[in-house]
Amino acid sequence: MSIIRIPVTQEHIARGKPGKPNDCPVYHAIKEWQWDALPAVGTDHLVIKVRDADGITWAQVREFDQELQDWVATFDGGDAVHPFTLLLDQERMQARRGEAGPDLPSNPAQGATQG
Repeated sequence: MSIIRIPVTQEHIARGKPGKPNDCPVYHAIKEWQWDALPAVGTDHLVIKVRDADGITWAQVREFDQELQDWVATFDGGDAVHPFTLLLDQERMQARRGEAGPDLPSNPAQGATQG
């Protein structure tokens, strides 16, 4: 199983705007992880579009697990949320929320890994 881990930091949370799919913390974290990606974050799913070297745009859709849906709803409702690690399961095309670890970098582009 191939999992991509993208830290959603306190900086992303501070920059995010509730109810704005292209200006939420998850959006900012994905843009730092892969600057040329075009993410669209919904309340229960994520669409990531990436243009390849041939100019073809590919879209990957990931459904959110309930815990991640709850996090987004809490943020959109204006309530306080905490940093976490976004876990993208490439095989199942699912996204879920993982716990933030003390060793997460402040810049997700420096620490995004596949495993």
